[in-house]
Amino acid sequence: LTPEMYMAIKRGLNNITLEELSVCAYYLGRGKYWEYHKGSVTTLVNYIECCRLMGKEPVKTNNFMREFCETHKSYELRKTEFDNKKMAMNYAKYAKAWEFEYGNYMVSIPACGQDIVTEGERMHHCVGSYVDRVVRGDDYIIFVRHKDKPNECYLTCEVRTNGEIGQYYLAHDRHISSTEDYEFKKALAEHLLKNW
Repeated sequence: LTPEMYMAIKRGLNNITLEELSVCAYYLGRGKYWEYHKGSVTTLVNYIECCRLMGKEPVKTNNFMREFCETHKSYELRKTEFDNKKMAMNYAKYAKAWEFEYGNYMVSIPACGQDIVTEGERMHHCVGSYVDRVVRGDDYIIFVRHKDKPNECYLTCEVRTNGEIGQYYLAHDRHISSTEDYEFKKALAEHLLKNW
């Protein structure tokens, strides 16, 4: 494994195990895979991620592309289940950040991708289109609720990968206007950055 290959793998995979690194070294060391993809390890990283989500051990075979396609096909058949599992893992990394209440409001996180789609439908905005971004860990969506009505939609918030608040909308993409809403947003922003 060259240093460039190793760094490309490390950039693509968090907490890579020795077994996973061994499989990567096996395929990349054979030369063909590296040459065919002109230095890209994207497909190999996707293979390892699919294996992780499915609870399957990555294997060394003579035909990587066949192994990748079969694994990916199995993943696609149960994509919703695996996506929800990956999303839960992403949110678990910042569990302390999501535990927040202030004034009359509280933070709630989606349990699955369908929760985000439902939020978008009820709030009449585009948050439902963020599911893939949330599954990949490129964004986090949290729901702000009234403490006395935890199941009723009130406000939807995007949290970026650095812990900063992005989009922050009421229903129909309306901006907040009440003092109470502004105070909550400010307290939430401070809490997120402190616990990120």
